[in-house]
Amino acid sequence: MHKQSCRFWPILIVGFLTANAVGVGILIFAASSDPSHQVEPNYYAKALAWNAYMAQVRKNHRLGWSQEVSLLRTDSKGAIVHSRLRDRSGAPLSGASIQLQAFHKARAGQVWRLVLKEQAPGSYQAPIPAARSGIWELRFVIDRDGQHFTQRLDRELSASSRRPSGVALR
Repeated sequence: MHKQSCRFWPILIVGFLTANAVGVGILIFAASSDPSHQVEPNYYAKALAWNAYMAQVRKNHRLGWSQEVSLLRTDSKGAIVHSRLRDRSGAPLSGASIQLQAFHKARAGQVWRLVLKEQAPGSYQAPIPAARSGIWELRFVIDRDGQHFTQRLDRELSASSRRPSGVALR
C-alpha cells in the first residue's frame, strides 16, 4: 500500500500542473482569436506622444478643414464610406490623399484599411466589403499639398437604410 501512495502524489501533482497548462492555453487561444477584443496598437507609444497628438489637433483647427462623413448601405453585406472634404471657406478640397482605418465597435479586431478615391471635387469614397450594422469607428488621415489633417469619428450603419447616417456621435 505504501508504494502505491508514493506514486499517487507525484502523479496527482503532475496532473494538476498539466491541467493548469492546458487551461491557460485554452484561455490564451480564446482571448487571442476573439474578434470583439482588441488592444489599441502601440498604445504606450501613443501615450508618450500625447504632446504630438495635441499639436496635430491644434494644426487641424488652424487648417480649418471640415469633413462630412456618411456610411451608405450598398447591399446586405457591403457599405460605402463617403466623405465630403472642404476648406475653411467651405470650398471643396480636391486632390487630397485620404486613408482610413474603419472598424465596427463590436469587432475591433477586424480593421479595414481603406484609401478613399475622389469621385468629384471634394467628394471621396471607398467600399467596405463586409459591413455589419451598428456603430463604426472611422480614423482618417488626410494629406494635401504638404498639409496633414487627422480626424476620428463614430458613425452608425443601419441594417436597411441606403441613405447617409449623417449624424456624428462624437
